[in-house]
Amino acid sequence: MKTLLATFFMALFWVSTAFAGPFEGTKKIIFHDNKGGKVVFGTIDFMPKGDKIGFKIHKDHKLLTDHFLSMREFKCLTGPSELACYVNYPYNNPSIVSADNLGWLESALIFIKKTNKEFGVNMWNGMLYKMTVKDGIIHGELRDIDLNYIASPPDDLTVPPYNEDEQTEPILSSRWLPRLTIE
Repeated sequence: MKTLLATFFMALFWVSTAFAGPFEGTKKIIFHDNKGGKVVFGTIDFMPKGDKIGFKIHKDHKLLTDHFLSMREFKCLTGPSELACYVNYPYNNPSIVSADNLGWLESALIFIKKTNKEFGVNMWNGMLYKMTVKDGIIHGELRDIDLNYIASPPDDLTVPPYNEDEQTEPILSSRWLPRLTIE
């Protein structure tokens, strides 16, 4: 009987995790480099938040290196020709997500890039991943943004800061981390 119950609960666990939606449980945040490699940046927990879905990102600090750039400390992923430095969105935000609004999730994963040849960072070299959901996986494609846009608080803190008008599509093949998935 114990074996039967154990098998039932293992099957139930497998079914619940195999068919979990893109906004349920804990998922990996995976950056895909331009050579086919992967960098697991950390995990994200999705959880109910009232009638919405909240999220919390957990970065893998072992991957991040400390850099003091332009009089600020940054935690960066180091690539062959550039750094991708994490930028924490500096204002209160609801940290919520839905299938039709991924803006706060996009804003939670913004970076600033710096080539190895540059001395400091330029705030107009921001990076955001425009996200969509396909086949139960969240996909993000790199967009360039100007981080000067969030240097002061936006007028409306209930709206994600970067809409389509503030994003520019780069030449993805020339960038170190052109895509991400959350799966």
